[in-house]
Amino acid sequence: MEIAKNYIPDLSGKFLFMRHGQTWFNKNCHLYTRYDPTLSDSHLTDEGIKQIKASQEKVNKLDIEKVYVSPYYRALETVTIALENHPSVKDLEIFVHPDIGEVVCGVHDYIIDIKQTKKDFNMNSKIKINWKYFDEYVKNSKYDENFFYFDHIDLISETEKSDEYLKLKKLYDNQDMEGFKGELSNFLKDKSQSIGIHESLKHAGERFVAFKNFLKNQHKDTLNDINKKVLSVCHSTFINTATSPVPILTNKYNEEMRKVYNIKNGEIITLLV
Repeated sequence: MEIAKNYIPDLSGKFLFMRHGQTWFNKNCHLYTRYDPTLSDSHLTDEGIKQIKASQEKVNKLDIEKVYVSPYYRALETVTIALENHPSVKDLEIFVHPDIGEVVCGVHDYIIDIKQTKKDFNMNSKIKINWKYFDEYVKNSKYDENFFYFDHIDLISETEKSDEYLKLKKLYDNQDMEGFKGELSNFLKDKSQSIGIHESLKHAGERFVAFKNFLKNQHKDTLNDINKKVLSVCHSTFINTATSPVPILTNKYNEEMRKVYNIKNGEIITLLV
């Protein structure tokens, strides 16, 4: 029996998910062969900016109820460009949510400086970004805000992960950014060669389920009103796990996982929650 799809490759549903535009990492780096820390938390390329500007016409026609965005710089750049000309931009509620960060699998998924990111994207910006959910998450984590994604890593032992966190945090707190990037690069190179990814697809799938339940709870009063849209701006591998037709029980892509929707930079699809 054919397994029902849990996504629609158009804007017909209530819950829309958008992939960020092309980044310097997408353009310049292969995940397992290069460990340049300057590509960590990569920004959009000129082409990536063009991709998102091209999406504005579609986005401007949406009656958007609320927006959620990943804490990564590329996603925040994407949401600010996508919504900059929206007719309701002054009234839109845009919330950073850690559950829709990218699957942690390489240098581009490690944050360099969340403090700077929060300065660049905040409630005083033209596009008002609210960090409430992110800050609540960090309060309940054993890792501070620049390392929130360490909670997502499950393929490295807790002891080794904790030791690395303390090394990186000390360098970051002392604002030794060159030392920070060097330590990060060495750690990633060692780990990527041995296990390939740092967060299992199973864990990423569980994160999507948690976010799906969050959406249903937050929007229960308008759940059946598909004219009012909820837009989430995030990442390709995370959306891939969300579109898997079966529960993910492994760290690697199996035959069923190959049926996921491979979303393009700047594309928007409906996910059925």
